Amino acid sequence: MPKPRTKSKTLAEKIEHNAAAIRRWESRAKRAINTLARLTRQRSRLQRLAAQQPPAVKPGLLDKLVEAATALPVPAPAPVEPTTPASDFDGKRDMPGFLRRSEKDQVAIAAAKAERDDRAKRKRQGQEATRKARRSGATRAMPLTGKAALAAIRETP
Repeated sequence: MPKPRTKSKTLAEKIEHNAAAIRRWESRAKRAINTLARLTRQRSRLQRLAAQQPPAVKPGLLDKLVEAATALPVPAPAPVEPTTPASDFDGKRDMPGFLRRSEKDQVAIAAAKAERDDRAKRKRQGQEATRKARRSGATRAMPLTGKAALAAIRETP
């Protein structure tokens, strides 16, 4: 099937189309030139690094060095005698003073523990009261109004 004919372009449209194509290809050319320059710099940098690296170790040389090192005699460590016999150790000599607990520290620890226990007890009691109120339906009860509210106020000590 023959290609349908399109409307011919005017000379001004052709010039504009040509200028757009030139701009497109110039930007592509700039990008290609920049990429080539970057790759060239990278190659020279890598070649400099390769020239600076020491030569690779010959195969088998490492094995010879390991064999030579394992063949050397290793002296046995000298026995160490304890400076303080275990029977004389009371547990306080080796501990720094700022780590030792005094009577004041013991009292403060006991007070903190009692406070923590008291708080936990109050929390348990509150949780228990909430559970009891939910079971009995007291949380869904409407507040008292009018004469019933006045009577409840009078009855409360």
